[in-house]
Amino acid sequence: MIAVLFLISLVVVSVLVVVLQVPLKRYPVVFYLLALALTGLYLYANFVGAAVPLWRYLLVYLQRCSLALALFTLVMFAGVLPDGSKLRTLLFSLRRELSILGCILASGHVVAYAAVFLPRMVTGFETTSANVLVSLSISLILTVLLAVLTLTSFVAVHKAMSPEGWKRVQLLAYPFFGLIYVHLVLVLAPSALVGNASAVLSLTAYTVLFGGYLVLRVRKAIKAQSNETVALN
Repeated sequence: MIAVLFLISLVVVSVLVVVLQVPLKRYPVVFYLLALALTGLYLYANFVGAAVPLWRYLLVYLQRCSLALALFTLVMFAGVLPDGSKLRTLLFSLRRELSILGCILASGHVVAYAAVFLPRMVTGFETTSANVLVSLSISLILTVLLAVLTLTSFVAVHKAMSPEGWKRVQLLAYPFFGLIYVHLVLVLAPSALVGNASAVLSLTAYTVLFGGYLVLRVRKAIKAQSNETVALN
């Protein structure tokens, strides 16, 4: 079940972030290289082959993009947690590093699936279902947003941009998160509609996750606007 893989990833990633917060902040390049190595291993296994246990206990988390989504989830919720909370302080201080790690791990998923579906789309466009076409179109947009957000997350690029320009680019994170949910719905909905229990549970879990984030984001925006109004008065 996709949701189970994600929940396992979220727990493991959360624990690692807490345990490794100091080295991750001090030596992020080491973690980026480890993520690149893991992504390279996944792509090698995808196109050449690897032992079944390696797929079952490790590579499946890259195949389903569970690790990357877990990292993006921490980045998402960092912005909506209560101000001053220890968890918000921790995650906010590591948003850049977590975002880059998520982007690196997601790149393997993008390359592997693009290699499968793009040729099919080119050679059999007329017979490709509308669901697949829409899903691939959204995947393309997500890939572009992923590239832009990754590039602007690096310190050197950040410093080269104006503060206003960088903030505008970072607003792309909101459509990025929203399109991830749409992508998941398009992937899971066909199976869920025919009664596949695993797909139904996964779709429900992701709806609760992204719905919860939306509620917290709106609540935080309303609170900020209310505080601003009070300050002006």
